[in-house]
Amino acid sequence: RRMNVMSGGLFAERMRYLHEDSTWMISEFPVRMGRFPEWLSLEKNPIDCDMIRLMLFDDDRMRRQRLEAMLSMDPRKSCVGAFGDCSRLYQRVRRFKPNIVLMEMGMPGLDGISATRLVKGIDPSIKVIIQTAVDDEENIFNSLRAGAEGYILEDTGDDKILQGIEDVFNGGAVIAPSAALRVARHFNQNAGFGNNGH
Repeated sequence: RRMNVMSGGLFAERMRYLHEDSTWMISEFPVRMGRFPEWLSLEKNPIDCDMIRLMLFDDDRMRRQRLEAMLSMDPRKSCVGAFGDCSRLYQRVRRFKPNIVLMEMGMPGLDGISATRLVKGIDPSIKVIIQTAVDDEENIFNSLRAGAEGYILEDTGDDKILQGIEDVFNGGAVIAPSAALRVARHFNQNAGFGNNGH
């Protein structure tokens, strides 16, 4: 943020990041003498620990926009960033400081599981929910091993996505029912439970 004197008047220049095309835009607002916009404060605003600060990574633009719109209707949730790829992941996470990341599994370039490991390496306290169209056993366990707290399917309803975000934020976990069933079967088989009922 900076101050400019233009055409004899004082203007505040604000930089605004656009998620969709990763460009910067400048918005100029007239400032009345002695009254400055709240965002011009030079003091660092503390992060509200009770606010869910969600970052989206999804290469499906329509789904990304739908999720952003859905989150904007909830006063306790703020979408701090929405991106179509995982490029500059480190810089984005450090800058926007999310406490939850909703990560699409099949991201171009850096895939969702590798990106989850990177997010956890940046800050282990950040919760990650993997979103995918596939619920095969390998992806489920690779996601959990990478540190994800959630594994949901792309066709999950909006209300269940919101509830899952709440559950993960409050220290729980969320796993799609079909994925949970696969996990249960895997552990039952490894524990030696066979078809004889023992």
